[in-house]
Amino acid sequence: MSRWGELIPHREDDDNCLCGCQDQEPSDPFVAHYWRHHVRQEKECDSLEEAVQFLANGWADAELSQEAIYAPDGSIVLAGQELLDAISAELERQNEMIQSASKPGSPS
Repeated sequence: MSRWGELIPHREDDDNCLCGCQDQEPSDPFVAHYWRHHVRQEKECDSLEEAVQFLANGWADAELSQEAIYAPDGSIVLAGQELLDAISAELERQNEMIQSASKPGSPS
């Protein structure tokens, strides 16, 4: 189905399809900046959520020190206390998922 629903149907084998599938360009990445072993590094992520997850997992494993997350336009999206709050919220979410999965009677 096209992004326009039934208004403009998707034509699978048509290079001139008008549904919008032809004009979808890959979006620029969010970039997580961090420090590892006294070296500043960065990782490209498809979304802000993915960048926060990456930094949270690295922080929880004591593998990195977070610096900031940059938007595709180069502006800083999260840094400082806001980034720490996002990392904390992500780790809490992950812990809740683990705890609910380990409760008796929960599907595994």
